[in-house]
Amino acid sequence: MSWRALARRMKGGLVLACLGGLAGCAALDSARPAPPAAEEGAAAHVVYVLSNRWHTSITLARGDLEASGLIPEAADLPHAAFFEFSLGDRKYFPAPRPGPGIALSALLVPTPSVLHVAGLARPPQEAYPDADVAAIRLGPKALAALIERIDASFDRAGAERAKVYSPGLYPGSFFYAARGKSHLFNTCNTWTARMLSGARPDLSPSGVVVADQVMHRVRALETAAPAASAPAGAEAASP
Repeated sequence: MSWRALARRMKGGLVLACLGGLAGCAALDSARPAPPAAEEGAAAHVVYVLSNRWHTSITLARGDLEASGLIPEAADLPHAAFFEFSLGDRKYFPAPRPGPGIALSALLVPTPSVLHVAGLARPPQEAYPDADVAAIRLGPKALAALIERIDASFDRAGAERAKVYSPGLYPGSFFYAARGKSHLFNTCNTWTARMLSGARPDLSPSGVVVADQVMHRVRALETAAPAASAPAGAEAASP
């Protein structure tokens, strides 16, 4: 499945919220917390935030993830150069052809969540040429805080690693059980903003429902990212 096809899937659910006027009430924050104090050695790591106008995700480089010692589920994708993470409803997100009934349930009823983890062979702007990709730089402490939040999103049920819930949306991806419930006010976009706020307290998740709200806040923090390439020896993996 392409990133554009994923957009069509997610549009089917989130557009219901927009038609109901519910997403529109989540206004962009007019005030932001003060930016965090600069770290020594800051801006050493690049994190990518992706949007297809309906769905957002976070992508980390393999080297940054491995250095953390967290998210052991990455071992299920041994040839990935980058890892993409996103959250969704456990019934709607993995469904091959989710209908309006599942979409309404995902929005209006708190339901279990899944994390989608995809392994990319190339930087996300190359793997997903149709996506809106923003790049923000983080210092070591901020990156660690982000990875810790993503790691804590997995529902491992007391085990060392979460079990694969189902195959992902495309080759080189998997769904895993996630902690928390999905609903209109805790969407994939709310999750993305909440994860990022652990690294950048000046990016508030308050009021986030739709993807444009996430990207508006991320763009305010974005700095130009250096050219990225897959680590030497990384095998190709389809996004």
